[in-house]
Amino acid sequence: MDLLTPKLQRNLQRVLKHNQIAAEHLAMVNDAVTQIRAEGLKKNQGKLSRAMDLLTPKLQRNLQRISEHSQIAAEHLAMANDTITQIMAAQALLRRQYTKRQVKPLSQTGILKSRDANRSISSRKAKDAAAQERKLQKQWEKVHDRDGSFNAILRLVSTKLTRWDAIYFTEVASRGYIFEQEWAWGLGFTKLINFFANALQQTGSVDYAFKENIAGIIIAHAAHGLSVLVLYCLGRAIFPGRQGRMLAFIAACLHIFSPAGLFLSAPYGESTYALLSFTGSFLFVQSFSLSGASTGLEDAFLPLAGIMFGLATSVRSNGLLNGILFLEEAIRLLYSMTRGVTFAKTRRLFAVGIAGVCTALGFVIPQYIAYRDFCVNYPYTHGEEPRIWCRRTLPSIYSFVQEHYWNNGFLRYWTLSNIPLFALASPMLAIMTYSALWTLNVESGRLAGSGRLLRSLAAPQLILTILTFANHHVQIITRMSSGYPVWYFWIADLLMKEYSSVRLDKKEVGIQKQRSCASLTVTYMIVYAAVQGVLFASFLPPA
Repeated sequence: MDLLTPKLQRNLQRVLKHNQIAAEHLAMVNDAVTQIRAEGLKKNQGKLSRAMDLLTPKLQRNLQRISEHSQIAAEHLAMANDTITQIMAAQALLRRQYTKRQVKPLSQTGILKSRDANRSISSRKAKDAAAQERKLQKQWEKVHDRDGSFNAILRLVSTKLTRWDAIYFTEVASRGYIFEQEWAWGLGFTKLINFFANALQQTGSVDYAFKENIAGIIIAHAAHGLSVLVLYCLGRAIFPGRQGRMLAFIAACLHIFSPAGLFLSAPYGESTYALLSFTGSFLFVQSFSLSGASTGLEDAFLPLAGIMFGLATSVRSNGLLNGILFLEEAIRLLYSMTRGVTFAKTRRLFAVGIAGVCTALGFVIPQYIAYRDFCVNYPYTHGEEPRIWCRRTLPSIYSFVQEHYWNNGFLRYWTLSNIPLFALASPMLAIMTYSALWTLNVESGRLAGSGRLLRSLAAPQLILTILTFANHHVQIITRMSSGYPVWYFWIADLLMKEYSSVRLDKKEVGIQKQRSCASLTVTYMIVYAAVQGVLFASFLPPA
C-alpha cells in the first residue's frame, strides 16, 4: 500500500471533509427545528404549525447542502476505490514481472521436456509475449506519468495564481456565500467561475480539487484577450481616420502591458470587468450619430450598453460609476427638451432610463440577495437580532463590509504606515488624473471631434481616482485602472507624438516634455507589472 498516491490521499481527505460539512449542516438543521418546536410549545399548541412554517429557505438550503456534500463525498469515495483498484492491478502486474525474472521457465529445467516434449513452449513465442507485455507496461506508465505531470503542472500554476482575493473568489464559487464579509467579492464573477468549474468537472478534464482555480484562470485569460480586441474597436469608433486606427492599435497594445499585470491572469475580476466595461463603452459610443440626431437603431445600443455595465457592476462594484454616462446623457436630453419636445428625444430619453436601470441592477440584485439572507431569513431561524446594516435606510451589505471589515472610509487609510503604499500608487493616480484632464483640450488638437465622447468616458475614471485616493486602499488603483480606456488613449496619443516626424524648435518644448513623459510611463507600466507579478506569485504585497 505504499503506492497510495497523493491523489488517493486527497480523495480520502475530501470524503472526510464533505462528511464533516454535511454533519455540521445537519446539526444546524436539528438546532433550528428544536428552536422552532420550543417556540411553538411555549405559545400554544395551535401555533405549532405556524412555528414549523419558519423552516425558511436558509434551512432548506442547509438540507440541500447536506445532500450535495454527501453526494460529493460519495463521488470522492468512488474515485478513491477506483484508484485503489488501479494500484492493486499495478501491484499484480509488477508481481508477475518479478516472478518471471526470478523463476526459470520450465523449458530450461528439463522437466517439461522429460514429461511431454509435445507440450513444450516455443522460446521465440515466449520472448515475443514477454516483449509485448513490457511494451504495454511502458505505454501504461508513460500515459499515467504524463497525466500525473500535467496535473502537477496545473496544480502548481493554479496555486501560484490563486493568491490574496483570488482565494476568496474560488472558495465562494465552490460553496456559495456563507459569511458576511465574503460579500465584498462580486457575485457575478463567483457565479461565472462556478458555472465553468462545473463544466470542467463534467468533462473530467480537471481534478475536482482545483477546478475553480483553473476555471477562474481560463476566464481571466479569455476575458483579457477579448478586452484587447474590444478596446481597439472602441478606439476606432472614437478616433476617425488613419491616425485614429494607429492610436487605437497602440492603446490596445498598452492594455496587454497594463500595470495590473498578473491580476489579469489570476482568478480576479479585473479582466472580466475590463471586457464588460469596454464593451459597454463601445455600445455607448455606437449610440451616437455623426449627423447629430440619433436613429432608433442607434438608441437601441443604449440598453445593451446598460446591460454590459450592469454585468460589470456585478463583477466589481465600481462599475456603478459607469452610470454617470447615462446620467449625463439624460441631463443633456432634458435640457434640449426645454427648446422643444420631439419623438426622437423622448425615445432616446426612455432608452437612457432603461440603460441606467440595468446598470443599477448590477449592484442592487446582490444587495437584495444578501438582505434576504441576513436580514429576513437568518434572524428568524437562529433567534438573533438582525445585523446593524439591516436597520439602515439603505441597507447595503457591500458598504458595511467595506467599512467594518476592510476599514474603508474617508481618510481612514491616511496613516503613516501606509505612506509606502501611497508612493507606490502615486504614478497611476497621476496618470488617471492627468489623462482625464487631457480630454478637456482634445477639441483643439488633431483629435478634434472626439472630445465629447472622451470627456464622457473620462468622468467615471476621474471620480474613481478621487474616491480611491480618499476612501479606499489606495494601492488597488494599479489594477482597477485596467478597466478604464481613457488613460490608454492618452498614452497612445503621447507615443504617436513622440515618434512623429515633427522637428523640434523653440516653440515645441512642450512636445519634448511629452516625449519623456510617454517613455517614462510605458517603462513604469512594464517594470511595475513584472515586479508586481513576482510579488503576487510569492504571496507578498501589494495586492
